This record gives sequence, structure tokens and C-alpha cells, in this order.
Amino acid sequence: MSADAPRLSDLLQHREFLERFARSLARDPAVADDVIQETWLTALERPPKHHGDLRAWLRRVARNAFLQRHRSGTRAKPLETASIERTESSDSHEREDVSTRLASELLALPELYRRVLILRYYEDKTPTAIARELDRSVNTVTSQIARGLKLMQERLDRSHEEGRSRWLPTVLLLARGREREASASEDGAPIARSIGGLRAVVGLLVAACLVVTVVLVLRSPDRAPDRAPAEVLVARESKLVAPTATNERTLEPIETPSPAPDASVDAATPPNATVVVEVVGPDGAIAGASVYTATSDPSRDPGGSMTKFSRNPAAPSATDRDGRVAIPVGDAQRVRLGANRPDELMVSVYAKGFMKSYAESVPFPESGTVTMTFQLAPGSTIVRGSVTDEEGAPVEAALVSVGNGLERRIDLGGRRSRLERDWFSETRADGAFQHEGVRPGRLRVRVEHPGFVPDIAWITVADGTETEHDVVLRSGATVSGRATMADGSPAAGASVRAEFSVHGLALGVQQAVANEDGEFELRGIAPERAFLFAWFAEHPGVNAALDLTLARGETHVWNPVLEERPPLRLRVQLDDGSPLSGAFVALSTTNDSDAWSRFLVTDASGRARIELLPATDLVAVVYPRPADFDNGLPPCHGEQGLHAAAEELSLTVPHERLVRGSLRGVVLDHDGQPAANALVQIRARPGGVFCWKAVDATGAFEFDRLPAQLYDAFITRAGAGTFPLGAIEVLPRDPFEFGEILLPPLSPWTPLWPIPDAPAADEYTLLKIDSLEGLEKRWLVISGATPPPASFQLLPGKYEWLLHRAGELVRREAFEVR
Repeated sequence: MSADAPRLSDLLQHREFLERFARSLARDPAVADDVIQETWLTALERPPKHHGDLRAWLRRVARNAFLQRHRSGTRAKPLETASIERTESSDSHEREDVSTRLASELLALPELYRRVLILRYYEDKTPTAIARELDRSVNTVTSQIARGLKLMQERLDRSHEEGRSRWLPTVLLLARGREREASASEDGAPIARSIGGLRAVVGLLVAACLVVTVVLVLRSPDRAPDRAPAEVLVARESKLVAPTATNERTLEPIETPSPAPDASVDAATPPNATVVVEVVGPDGAIAGASVYTATSDPSRDPGGSMTKFSRNPAAPSATDRDGRVAIPVGDAQRVRLGANRPDELMVSVYAKGFMKSYAESVPFPESGTVTMTFQLAPGSTIVRGSVTDEEGAPVEAALVSVGNGLERRIDLGGRRSRLERDWFSETRADGAFQHEGVRPGRLRVRVEHPGFVPDIAWITVADGTETEHDVVLRSGATVSGRATMADGSPAAGASVRAEFSVHGLALGVQQAVANEDGEFELRGIAPERAFLFAWFAEHPGVNAALDLTLARGETHVWNPVLEERPPLRLRVQLDDGSPLSGAFVALSTTNDSDAWSRFLVTDASGRARIELLPATDLVAVVYPRPADFDNGLPPCHGEQGLHAAAEELSLTVPHERLVRGSLRGVVLDHDGQPAANALVQIRARPGGVFCWKAVDATGAFEFDRLPAQLYDAFITRAGAGTFPLGAIEVLPRDPFEFGEILLPPLSPWTPLWPIPDAPAADEYTLLKIDSLEGLEKRWLVISGATPPPASFQLLPGKYEWLLHRAGELVRREAFEVR
């Protein structure tokens, strides 16, 4: 197959077009269905040699199939019953009938499963390669392969009156027949051993036998000599469906690598270029430093794109005595973080006794060699612990992130940047995790695993120390039900998703796929407010949504009906009516405690649309370009009260908002000394988006390139609350000078602890409350698993305690510091 030949999955993207075209040719629906099936059979057996216009190719094949029928005056047999008249024996006819039925059942599967099976078996892609192509985790792809195979098995059972006893012997005969054909055309000994072993497979491996047989039937051995041999396909799938042993992973002091790809992945995706990584410390080159490259894994972070750093198993991953290592770079290392960013290569480095590096990126190299230099600082801080469920059982493969909970991109010049974000690892089989070389200070530890409510806690670690942090994951609430279409039929293969806030701090997600009867279950939803969605990726606009409040341990039944729902259509324009193309729009709810958000980029006409919206008023904030959002700049416009509707909504941005201003000042404590650990935060009106700057050693800060508009400003001091600076107006090309900002004295506050009549708690959270236009903002002051200290030094204002037990809010206590 030539390099530019299309894949079957490329052709299947035009499935709806082919169906419409066939029905325009033939008035008889039965004839149209036959033309459609014959076209797909041609696509399976004789795909186009070049990518070209795939719709034109499908149109030509379908027209030829229709004209052939018209000339013959008879209808050919449909795909389900067509037989390839290449043999004379009845056994051969029977085998060909089953083979075409297998092909038919494969094409009839829901898109969710059909696509992964075609990529896996027809295009010879490994689960790792499929996960990379579809932006899903390897575990998700593996489960979808197994589920698709099982669906095929069940459909074949139903299509034969005698059930499996009718079709299984024929499948095995068919496999043996193809085995003989392979042996006659090439060295088939390995193939014979693999296919012969299928006769002993039972249970789910019967389904694997089916689709492997489909591939052997549809591909003759001499048609694709450049593909992986069939014995590799069969052997690998046996491991996927029925593993015989659990592979233990060693506990890494840094990001746990992704599952190692099959050896054929590197052969199938040759390197594009080479990255030479140089690692140095205060005393010169660092030998033995581990170098990790990033791949995207949005399945673990559905609201965005999470980088998972891993070593290339086919290349050196540690620096030599000169502190250098050369790593081949292929398509697997393409990542795209942030709105509308180009492809990047991201690298992270760790060496024992040094702090972990943040990820650094360069534009993805298509060829040649790129050099990246990392300077590491000494540090040996360790955060370790274990993750268990409520019954004390260890939780394996839980995702553990450690960091400050904030993400920002710093421009390093020369089209290079540094991404400061949390570090990730996964727990071992015994539930243990370990992060070495983390930066000391106040850190957020987030732990999540499907089926459990994510856990978030803040810890403080000192340089050179080892900190133990054990986590118990809670079961939370459950939502189950049956998804149906508007006509009452089951919505098989529909995606169902719950989005919720974890203690009002971060987004939590649980997701499932409805089975063939439309049934689903979502576990591990945090108590309180949740947003539920059900949809088909291949049918935009057909979905269902629900907002509800859940209690811990509750099982809520939701039977979504997927039907046409209006999207939110936006047109972003300037005040002269001209479109603002390439603008970045962030959507959120009007409730500050909701972590739900979505992001859009406008097209050339200034338009953008979005499906799957909660049934509540929304806030839209506009950035002139995506890079402003990536770099932490404030938006240039905001509007509240938006919702999905049939008509298009306009967001009008005044011209002057595109002109920049600045804001600077110096923050001092009450004694006139630079305020340590202070942040300056500003919010554009209206809208709930805050951006921040940390003060330097002299207490100075500066916001540059601010859109000219009205802002709310705050000083945030770690562990002491916030101090509002009021509303300020930034004018075009005019710096706003705060001068020296003198903070009020900290007031000691001694809580009445324990609070009278308060139930026992296992999490204590102190929040600062500030009233803003359109919302009340709650800022985290402290959070921990032990009762608070005897007294606090707090800035004046309103505060409240939140007491949680087993993940459920059991008491809210408000007070005021003057």
C-alpha cells in the first residue's frame, strides 16, 4: 500500500454521504441498501490507491454498482448473503457466506467500536498507536476493542437460529482455509502456528478469532506485503483479551511511563528528527539524568489535554558522561497544549538529587536536529504515600499529581517556552506512589481513578524532607439509567458523562458508554451539584443534558432521551460590526463553585458554536487571540446570561479593548517590608476569570499588555486571606500606577474549637469570601485533614469553615475578622 493511500477509517467518515447518494440513485430502498453494501465491500477488498477525493471515489464505485444492476436487470445479493464464487465445494460457499456476514457485522457496529476494530485489524495498528490517533488512553482502546468483539459475537449468535454452534465451526474452517492460502503464497509456518492455536481459544477469544478471520478473508497475503504478519496480530490480541499475568511496574521516582508500545510501532512510525538534550547543574554536566518526552492523553483530562511523559523504549533515555543524549523524535511525540497552538515537542528531565524540571517545548521538528539545554537545581524533596479505597484495599493505577495546582506558560524566546504545571505518576499494584525532586513549598496533591471521587489536598513540604501523604478514595454518588433515542430505541454506543466540582476547586469527570441496550452507570460522582450529558460523537446536535444535586451514597436514575437540541451559536464582532476572527471564548456558569468550562475559537466570520451545554445561564469571556489565554492575560470582553437558543447571539467588543495598557505597584506588609508570598489578582468586568502575578523579592509586580477596561483587583497572601483593592480602570497605552500598597495588619483569630455541636470531620477547609459584581468569590486559605491550630493571623474580612467527612459537607460555619 502506498504511503498516501487512504485507510478504511478515512472512507467511513463519508458513510452518511454515501447513503444519501445511493438513495438519490435508487428509488427502491432495498436497491439503495445493496448499492451501499457493495460499495463498502469494494472498499474492503480494493481500496483506492491514493487519498485524493474520497467522496468522488465512493460516488464512482456506487454509480458503477448501480449501473451494473440496471444493466443486468437483477439485484445482486446483499452483503449479508453474497458469496464469492471462487470455489466449487459447498464448504467453501458456506465459508464465504460467513466471511461476508462477518464483514457486514463489522460495518454495522456503532462508530465507537467499528472504528477501533478497523484500525486494529484492518489497518494493523497496535492499541498504543490507536490510542495516539484517537486521543484516547490505551486502556480505553483495549476495552472498546473487547466490547466491539463481544458485540459482533452477540450479533452473530442472534443471526443464526442455532446460535454459536452454527457459525463457530465454519469460522474455524475459514481460518484454516486462509492459513493454507497464506502458506501457499509465502512462508506461512508462523501463521499456521498462530491460527491453529485459535481452535483452543474459548470465551472472549472466540470474538478475537472472528475479526482476525475477517482480516484474513478480506486481505489476500500478496496484497499488503508491507503490513505486520498475521501471527503478530493474533498473538497480540490474545494478550489483550485474556491476559495470563499482571505485569508489575517498578516504582519510578518520576512520571510513570505509559505502557510500552509494541516493537512494531517504532517501525511503523519512523522518527522525523532528533532532539539532543543537554543537562547541566551548578557543577557542570549531569550524567545519568532521565529524559522524558510527552504525549497527549486527553482521556485522563477530558476538559483539555494532559501530557504524559514517558521514555522511548527504542532509544537511549539517560544522559552520558557529558550530560548529553540524542533521542529520535516521531509523530508519537507531537503534542498540542493550549488553545489553537501549533504542534510542539515537550521534554522533561530528572536526575537523582536534583529538582524535577518543568516541561520545556520547541516547535515540533519535522526533520533535522534540535538541541535543548536543561539547568537543574539541587533538591531531594520527596512526597510519597499510598492510595486505598474505603475498605482499605489498595488502588492500582490511580493518577497522582503533585504541584501548585496552577498552570502557566513562560516564553523563553526563540519560539521556546516552559510549561509550569503539576507532575504526574500512577500508583503501583500495592497502591503506593512516590514523587522525588518536587519543589518545596505549598503543594496540591490530586488523586483520581475511574469510579472514585477525586481527592484534593494541600500539603506543605520543606526542602530536603520526605513527606508521607496517604489518600482514601471515596465512592461518592452514582448515576445509572438507560439512554434512548427519540423513537424509544436504545442509544447503543452513546457517551454519557458527569462533570462536577471537587470541593469547588477543580473539575471532576466520570464517563461511560451505553451498551447495546442503552444501559450505563457512572460511579464516583462528588456530592452536591453535577452536570450530566449524553451524546453521539458522530451525530452533532443529538444529545441530552441535566443539572442536579446529589448526596453522598445516592443512586440517581437518569434515562436520557437523545434528541435534537439547539447549540449555543456565537458571533464575536467589534463595535463597527466587523468579525473578530481567531478570538478565544471561554464559557463558564455564573456559579463560582462550578468547575464546568468550555473553550472555543472563532472562525474567519467570527463565529463559533458549542453543543452539550448545561441548562443554566452561562458567562462568556473573550480573548482577542488564543495566545492571550495561554499567557495568562485577562479577557477583553465578557457577557453573562447566555444559553443555548435557536438564534445566533452576538458578543460586541469595543475597539479600545484591543489596545493595551499596564498595571504596576509594590506590595508591602503593615511594617513596610516587602510582602512575602503575596499574589496580585485581577478580574475583568464582567466575568469570573482571574489572572495573577507573584510579587518579587522587593514586593514589586507588573501586568503588561492588559486590555483597556475596568478590573477588580485583590492581594492574596498565603494562609492569611485576601485584601480587595477595589475597582480600577486601565486606559489605552497608559500605565496604571498603584505605587506602594500597604496591607492592613493581620488580626489574630482564635476559633472556638471544636465548634459546638459540630459532627466529627476528616477535612477542614478555611475560605475567604469577597463580594464581587455578579458573584461571591471564595478563596482557599487553608485545607487539611487535621483540626486547625489554636489561632490564625488573618487579613480583615469574611471567612467560613467547611467541614467534610468521607467527602460529604457536614457543617458550614461563617465568621468575620475585623
